[in-house]
Amino acid sequence: MIRHLSVDQSGTYPFHLQKTLEGRQDFRWRKLPNGSYSGVLDGTLIHIHQSDDRLLYQSTPDADLTTLLASYFRLDDDLDSVYTEIADRDDHIAALIEKYPGVRIMRQPDPWECLVSYICSARATPPRIAHRVETIATQLGRPLTLNAETSHTFPDPQTIIDAGTDRLQQMTLGFDRVPDAITRAAERILDGRLDLLRLAQPDIPYTETVSQLTDLYCVGPKIANCVALFALNKTDAFPVDSRVRNTVKRLYPSLQHSTDDQIIAWAQDLFGPHAGYANQLLYMA
Repeated sequence: MIRHLSVDQSGTYPFHLQKTLEGRQDFRWRKLPNGSYSGVLDGTLIHIHQSDDRLLYQSTPDADLTTLLASYFRLDDDLDSVYTEIADRDDHIAALIEKYPGVRIMRQPDPWECLVSYICSARATPPRIAHRVETIATQLGRPLTLNAETSHTFPDPQTIIDAGTDRLQQMTLGFDRVPDAITRAAERILDGRLDLLRLAQPDIPYTETVSQLTDLYCVGPKIANCVALFALNKTDAFPVDSRVRNTVKRLYPSLQHSTDDQIIAWAQDLFGPHAGYANQLLYMA
């Protein structure tokens, strides 16, 4: 069944599905030959495309995904207000907004999948990260089929533990430490030492969120900030990878010799609660 979700296109910066899904925040989306996008979200295989002010989608299991998709695409964010505020604070960001209008930060519904995805990101290109994440899902997840396409759900922490580190090691997920990092994170979630859903609550500050995430094996500030921004509602997070670092140092000479921590502090001081939006624009520059 084809369903639709209306998106407000009346603002200065209308919603743009392609730019949002291709912004390399969530690695499980791929473009189909017919122009639609296919992805697995919260245990549901979705085919989606945009037609003016409507997002048209099919899913397996078939369901009304209005609430899920509205949350995922952060349709509750007032993008005009966000962009106006950060553009007024910085000319470079203002120019990037004009170059990449309509880009949104996504709110991924499964922080666990987001965490594992970014643990798999060490020294890897986005296509390679996507391949690693898809490999885990294909080998350990449940199959879902829609319009003759089969994809898989992402395995939960218990499934990861049951599979074991050796099984993950066989998947070639990058550095030798990656499988161990994934299983250790799963163990911490299962024994209650890490509660990702609690960290996603708006009253939990950025500093506490990043502190708990960086306490995990092989999780540094970049991974922690990515998970905080894309899955834990911390829009003041500011991930610094090599791409963002190089762009910042190119556009802002005064930051040429700054450390990553100093760049994060600069961004949060300048852009406040919308630092994550500025980050995504700088990433795309």
